[in-house]
Formats: sequence, C-alpha cells, structure tokens
Amino acid sequence: VHKSIPSLKTLQQNPDFMNDATLKESAKQIAVGQLMPIIPEMRAVWDAMRPALQEVIAGKMTPQEAAVYQQKLAEEKIASMFEDGGEAKKSNLIRNIFIAIGILLGLFLTYIFIYKFILILLRKPKSFETQNSRFAVLMAAPAAIILFGVVIYPFFYNIIISFSNMNMTNVNSWEIVGITQYIKVFSETIFYSVFFKTIIWTVVNVLFHVVFGVFLAVLLNRDLPGKAIFRVLLILPWAVPQYITALTWRGMFMSDTGAINLLLAKVGLHAINWLFEPTTAFIACIITNIWLGIPFMMVIALGGLQSVPHELYEAAKIDGASPWKRFLNITLPLLKPVMIPAITLGIVWTFNNLNVMWLVTNGGQPADHTHILVSYVYRAAFNLYRYGYAAAFSMVIFILLVIFSVTFMNRSNVAEKS
Repeated sequence: VHKSIPSLKTLQQNPDFMNDATLKESAKQIAVGQLMPIIPEMRAVWDAMRPALQEVIAGKMTPQEAAVYQQKLAEEKIASMFEDGGEAKKSNLIRNIFIAIGILLGLFLTYIFIYKFILILLRKPKSFETQNSRFAVLMAAPAAIILFGVVIYPFFYNIIISFSNMNMTNVNSWEIVGITQYIKVFSETIFYSVFFKTIIWTVVNVLFHVVFGVFLAVLLNRDLPGKAIFRVLLILPWAVPQYITALTWRGMFMSDTGAINLLLAKVGLHAINWLFEPTTAFIACIITNIWLGIPFMMVIALGGLQSVPHELYEAAKIDGASPWKRFLNITLPLLKPVMIPAITLGIVWTFNNLNVMWLVTNGGQPADHTHILVSYVYRAAFNLYRYGYAAAFSMVIFILLVIFSVTFMNRSNVAEKS
C-alpha cells in the first residue's frame, strides 16, 4: 500500500510485490546501489540532487540531462567545501595576532564597561537623579553582560574568521588568508544576481508594508464600530511566530491541495504552480512577508496619528481643505518623525528576513533560484560548511545595511526638531 520495500528478502517473491512496478524498480535500486558514507561531502551531494530533481519534475530537464547536471553540481559543491582559501605564509602567527587583537579589544570594552559601572556605583548620591542612574545601571548590567556574550564577542569573532579559510575540514587548523574570501564574494556573478533580487524583495515588501499599514492606521484612527476587535485581528499576523506563518502559507501555496489554488478553481481560474517556478515562488514569498509586515507599520502609524492634534484637521476643514490635502499637508509631515525610523527598521529586517524565504521555498526551491543574500549565506555556512566565505559575505551584508541606514536617516532629517 505504501510502496515500501519489506525488510525480509523472501517477501520480495510475493506475487503482490512482483506485480507492482514501483516496488520492482525499487528492489533493483537496492540490488545495484551502495551504502552512503557518513561524510560531510554527502551534504553537497544531496544539495546537488534536489535542484536536478526539481527541474525534472517541472519538465525543464530530461532525467539524462538532470543526471549530468547533478554530477557537475555535486563536484562543484564538494570543491567549494574543500577550498583552502589560498596560500598563507606564517598563517599560525598571523592567526594568533588576529585572535590576540580580538581578545584585547574585547577586554578593553569589558574594562570600559566595568570601570563605568563601578564608578557610578561608588559615586556618592548628590540628588534623586543620581540615585536613579545608579539603579538604572544595576538593572542594565545583566543585559549588557549577556549582550556582550551573544552579540559583541560573536561579531568580532566573525570579523576574524572572515579573513580566514575556515571550513568543515579545518575547523581546528584554519589559516588567515587576508581578503581572499572578500574577493571571492565580489568575483562571483551570483552575488550580483542575488543582491539585485534582494533589492526587489526589500523594496516591494517595505512599500506595501508602509502603504497598507498607514492606510489601515488612518481607518482605525476614526470612530468605527468594533474598532478594538479590528485592531486585535489586524495585529494577529504579527503576533503569530514567523515560522508557523511561513509554513502555513507554504501549505496554502501547494499546487494541488493548497487553499489558494482551490479558491482560484472556485472562481474559474487555472491553478498556478506557485512553488515550482522561480518567479511565482518569489511572488509567493513576497505575499507571505507583506501579510506578516503590515501590522508592525500599522501599529507605528496608529501611534503617530494619535499624537496629531485634532485642532489642525478642524482648522484645515474650515479653510476648505479636502481630505486628500489634509492627509498630504498634515498627516504625512507629522508622521514622518515616527515612520522614518520604522521604515529603516523594516528595511533592515526585510533585507535580513531568512525565515520566510527559507521556509516558504524550502531552502531556495525551485533549484536554488529564489535565494536572497541572507538565505544564500545561510546555505553556504550550514549546508556547505564554508564558514570563512559565509563570514565575509555576512560582513558585506552588514556594511551595506550600515551605509544605507546612516545615509537614509541623515537625508531624511529624522533627528531634527520640528
């Protein structure tokens, strides 16, 4: 019934088994197959098999073409797992120097923190504000120590290994190779294609987040019946854990049993193979992330709208301003100080949103055509174990986001006083 090979070989002579084409072919595979070795290279083999198999299922390759493509892809992936990152003279000395610099920097930051902490504690309270400052430092100290352990130290360690050739084969004997990994990042054409796709992903998502978020906030800022219920319902997508939402949407995008195609069939439209075509799979991820991100922008915009003086709208009405002009000349300018930081955060979060892209497309399906930068880095680090390369790639992403955030905040003049 389940087309599963029985453990007893004698059962393979059973007439029900012999007359089943699927079971017979499976038995032939077992007869000529070999046991898989438990080695890291199998990760590359499995990653090479999946794109080829997906192309066959989609009808874009014949099984013969897929076998050749799979073999080539497996060899490339295995080679990338074992790349040594170039020759490095006196690498142990250089590595130790880098590690020492990182440790000294970490100790220096720790010293500054402890020094300031003790200085505030020993300072004699001269006022009520000083007592409050001491209490605030005591409350913040545990969080600061944990932050150092889970953010600051890993960040500097990531910088160090981004200049190394660390991978699965040399975790304990990696070498400093300079900017070799950064050169690889920028010399590969896939970086630019994935970066362009990431820009589209970010711009489209944040645009819809802001437009729909502000629109819903304007509606909820009015006197509506059942407004509290609508607020709760609209915040639910944001409250549900992302991985649950992403897997739910993946189920709804299934071509044969998904709710979306069933609805399309109800209205007389053809079903769409959402997850089997690169474009439609990418659109499916965008739809999922738009649904997830609207509540955040709505809550931020609603908070900003509630701080706008109602007298301004009344004065505009008396002057004969239309609702659209009141929105452009009152609502938008007064929402700017609130929305610019929210948009900046939304761009950074969306740019680095691994959960939706990875879970909806099942790791880049179909055939690794739906990766954005962060999902590509994740695959390089945890599928192919290219730790040095992934660290350099992640630093490139970090630098891009820092440059954008600082430039965007400065040009929008969000910090200026109104």
